Amino acid sequence: MMKNLLKTLWLAELLLALLIIFGIADATMSYISLFVLGLGILKLSDLDALRFYIYSIPIFVAMPENFLSSSMSVWRFALLIFLLKVAFERFDTPALVKDRKLTLAEKGNELRQRVAGLIRDIKESNYRRLALSVLAFFAIAAISLVFAQSLGAGIKQMIFLGSVFLLFGIVTWAVKTEKDVEDILRSVFVTGTGIMIVGFLQFLSTFFITLSDFWGMWNEHIINAFYGEKMTALLSYSNTWFSYYDATGDIPPTLRMFSVMPDSHSFSMLMILFMPLSLYHYFSVTRKSEKNKALVLLALFLLAILFSGSRGAWVGWLGALAAASYLWLYKKVPGKFRIFRMGDLEANRKIYKTVLRSVLLLILLIPVSMVSLNASQDAYLIREGRALDGSRNAFLHRTFSIGDMDETSNKGRLEIWKDSAESLAKHPVLGIGIGNFPYALSEKIGASKMGSSAHNIYLHIAVEMGIVGLAAFLWILWNILDKIFSLSQKLRQDKHRLLAASFLVSFVWILTYGVFDVVIVNDKVLTLIVILLAVFYRMESIEGREMTAEKA
Repeated sequence: MMKNLLKTLWLAELLLALLIIFGIADATMSYISLFVLGLGILKLSDLDALRFYIYSIPIFVAMPENFLSSSMSVWRFALLIFLLKVAFERFDTPALVKDRKLTLAEKGNELRQRVAGLIRDIKESNYRRLALSVLAFFAIAAISLVFAQSLGAGIKQMIFLGSVFLLFGIVTWAVKTEKDVEDILRSVFVTGTGIMIVGFLQFLSTFFITLSDFWGMWNEHIINAFYGEKMTALLSYSNTWFSYYDATGDIPPTLRMFSVMPDSHSFSMLMILFMPLSLYHYFSVTRKSEKNKALVLLALFLLAILFSGSRGAWVGWLGALAAASYLWLYKKVPGKFRIFRMGDLEANRKIYKTVLRSVLLLILLIPVSMVSLNASQDAYLIREGRALDGSRNAFLHRTFSIGDMDETSNKGRLEIWKDSAESLAKHPVLGIGIGNFPYALSEKIGASKMGSSAHNIYLHIAVEMGIVGLAAFLWILWNILDKIFSLSQKLRQDKHRLLAASFLVSFVWILTYGVFDVVIVNDKVLTLIVILLAVFYRMESIEGREMTAEKA
């Protein structure tokens, strides 16, 4: 019954999104979409509500401009409903309110005791170090607001980050058994596969319509439905959807795959994030056809990263290669370079080798990318009635531009880094205030909605929150890396250790990518990272509980 309700509600969500996309309904339909989301969250079990939320991530629609924001998505209100539901369940609030035997003061005291119990549970949990580092980060963020020119922008950023991080608590509450872990991982994998498929449909469409027509169509319908009118207006003249190869137009541009995301950078980061799940799926199934399907999906996720045209993602791959090689060759690494303590190396050597192979697979897919991009340019030239030029290669042109410091994007990024460094030098301790980065570039605060950033997540945080804030952020990252590495050693099932090892490598890939961009704080990217992290922590807790029960 629950499964049927989940499917029905998700199909209703999809239908409402399609009505907005095709212009049959306007943005006010988003209120009905929010109602469906809220209904599902309240009526479904916590686990199925979480799965419903995950499945809905690619189709969250934008709400009309209101007194709260000019471009707010339904996911924010849906998450608030979910948080309230879990809070009421965790503290048994309805029963406490209805209890007529207790006075109001006694009820207040009881509620305080339950909150104290929650804090005690966190202190005793396996994620206490992570919670402490996150708390430190938010404390520093709050202090940095003292120096903020725009207090409102800083508070909004803190609310955004805080609401996403609270999703960690929802996952740890909803996931109680190993089967629950499998269900959530499967839901994330299906969602990722859907996002990737839309990306390839995008790419195929450019063989049949001009890039100009694609730009207009996608922006007017898809972006408008999912991100609102202001984002549509911005992307109508400036976006990262295409790679350009010369100023004359003699060499046709190519599409940079981005799917339902607003840009190719956040899309490529999602593909990196989903890659470990295809490996996990391969080792979770027994039928050969299912295993082959998992390998194909792994290849498609990697190919999508190449098709995104994100040079930051391509350079970030070197970080993933270094991490995977480090794990596999750990025995040969000099002692002073051994960052983590390695457990039973031989038991995990095959796992680390598998992860390294999955990373190296990207190299084998480069020729496919080269041929496909050239084919899309040929289709463009044929439509234009122009002669084909076999001497060019779009992929290699884009790759070699990484080192071209006179290239427009590279030049702009270097200038932004220079201005950011100057701002940090002036405000080194606590920065200029979280959410206030545009002021570092002498821009208006509204520029943040148009992508104003340091194009480096570490520099961005340092500018906004100073060296102290950056230290807190690095502490969070260290706790995550340390935990995931530990799980790649200690989890009992091979497929779980493989997932942890692959996620560790993908996370290093994302962190290396962060040297060139800040899309790790994109709402969809950060949401899925938090969900997967929470699943890993629950995986460890569930196995620990099972081992304790076995000993008893």
